[in-house]
Amino acid sequence: MENNGTAVKDPAALEAYYNRHQALRQIELNAAETIKSVKWFFDCGDDDFLYEGNSLVHIALKKKEIPHEFRIRDGAHNWTYWRESLPEVLRFVSDTFRQK
Repeated sequence: MENNGTAVKDPAALEAYYNRHQALRQIELNAAETIKSVKWFFDCGDDDFLYEGNSLVHIALKKKEIPHEFRIRDGAHNWTYWRESLPEVLRFVSDTFRQK
């Protein structure tokens, strides 16, 4: 991993960086109104290695009453799963991100 163009060799520094920037910490540190300024969409397979982390983020967002879309479907972290998800994701992007 690189930090400001230099390789991070100190495991403690890497852990501190991760702890400062990971999603659950950001939800804890930032005001709900700031987080609400982003349109959130999670689509994760129940066999995805990211399932637990995404679920914890979903729970943290619910506790702060942050609007978001959260989907768990059958599948893993692979192209087969995402090929099936792509139409819904593109619909979300199309409906959400418009020029003013």
